[in-house]
Amino acid sequence: RFSFDDTEYDVEEGETVPLVMERENNVDQLQLLKVVTLDRNMPVRSQEYARDLYGMDQRVLPLATTLLDTAGAGTAFARANDYGSEERRSLWVDSKFDYRGISDYAPVVDRIIAFEGQEQLVINVSTTGDNLVERPNENLTVMVQIPGMWA
Repeated sequence: RFSFDDTEYDVEEGETVPLVMERENNVDQLQLLKVVTLDRNMPVRSQEYARDLYGMDQRVLPLATTLLDTAGAGTAFARANDYGSEERRSLWVDSKFDYRGISDYAPVVDRIIAFEGQEQLVINVSTTGDNLVERPNENLTVMVQIPGMWA
């Protein structure tokens, strides 16, 4: 079993927050995990995974609402930018300054190996400092997937 140190983390825009996961049992075994952020704007395949996971039917959703909006994905928007470096966040979206605040953080899609004896894992979430005041504060949800299990 894995659990996060906290149920909520606070981070200033433009900063990176480490999410710490504690391994509570089977520490003597190798474990494979996949950690992903549930993003409102995820690809359709991921939205369908959430639909199946939460037993939701797309036909009952209000107009302009995604499955992950209803499942509690959060209010922040993920956007990955590739400029040939490890940095995947940017103040620029489609060659324009992100004045709408639609690039809140770099999505997390990490495959992690918990080695024998390893009790703690760290996942980093990098936010974009867009200099926009957003009220109320935005939030996001992180999901842990274990191969062979719906989690």
